[in-house]
Amino acid sequence: MKATAKIYLLLFVMGALLAAPSCKKDASTDGGRDLIVVLDTSRSMIGQGGKNIFPQVRESLKKFINEIQPGDSLTIVTFDEKTEVRPTIAVRDDNDREIVNSLLSSVKAEGMWTYTMGMLRDVFRLAEGFEKKNPERKQVIMMLTDGLDDPPPGRRKEKFNIRDAAKGYEGKEWYIYLVNFGDLKNNSRFKEVQDELRSTMTKNVELIEGGKGPAEAVEGVQQTIQRQRESERSFFETPWFFVLLIILVLIILLWLYKMYSKIKVAGSLENYNYTLLDPYVNVANLGRFHLREVKVGKSGADVHLRDFDFQKPFVIRAERSKGKIVCRLMLPEGVSAEFINRDAGEFLNDGDVFKVANYSFKFIAQQG
Repeated sequence: MKATAKIYLLLFVMGALLAAPSCKKDASTDGGRDLIVVLDTSRSMIGQGGKNIFPQVRESLKKFINEIQPGDSLTIVTFDEKTEVRPTIAVRDDNDREIVNSLLSSVKAEGMWTYTMGMLRDVFRLAEGFEKKNPERKQVIMMLTDGLDDPPPGRRKEKFNIRDAAKGYEGKEWYIYLVNFGDLKNNSRFKEVQDELRSTMTKNVELIEGGKGPAEAVEGVQQTIQRQRESERSFFETPWFFVLLIILVLIILLWLYKMYSKIKVAGSLENYNYTLLDPYVNVANLGRFHLREVKVGKSGADVHLRDFDFQKPFVIRAERSKGKIVCRLMLPEGVSAEFINRDAGEFLNDGDVFKVANYSFKFIAQQG
């Protein structure tokens, strides 16, 4: 393979490596997340411990929404005595985030009851619908509430049973976050729900203490989701890939520099003006120039021939061929060479005698 072809091949490989991160699948269709934010809108959310935490919860969610990555979708679900599913918004830019924030701003905590069983059934059905629509995406459910279950009078005979709510959803890879804004120490049932969800439906269940402040709790969920994203990233998207890529590029550049720094014209060139009656034979040491191309001729030449018939010089160029460094004779347009000892070849051989214009030359290759 010629040296030029090798360079093109190396450049192609480098270009392919550099382009690899940009060839990943579009997050809007593959690898994105369907985020389901479930918000308790019972009146206890505006009177927990004599304190209205609902505005803080809503403000924390706005920050959460602003950090949603392009390609994710977000669905706001509210529940009290009934479950209400807001429109799903596919987030592509800040305009979509503004739409979600507008939907959130209209939510109020006015419900009398907290019908958790009904909410769980509706939310799990919603998540399954997203999963069936695109199995390659992840489903993330974040439930924010200050209590666990306080169903309306008509539903109080219905036993709160996680296994019943999770029936048919065993083995899912959904991520579920239970954010409790109440007193977790006095509500051990939250821990039981976490354990039951893990054993019945998905292992990706996390219970988050939100009693100290909604902002801290929601931020904790956001950080956990971000860690999950990083763990799922392809190697070609990690910082280590770019570090290795830079090292590889440097190695290739160093190798190219080392390889081509050795390609220099060597040997000598005997020359004389054969049109003279008694010409003087000069011997030019081509290696002393330490160049890949040595110009021979009159104007601007390395080997200067004062009475050469052409103003434009010809070139002796060093190249690599079959692992060896050889020299090629390169003539300007309109100039030809007459080989005396053989037919003209691709490269100069040791002892080649040729004529260019009014000069005769003998190439003597460097020995060893």
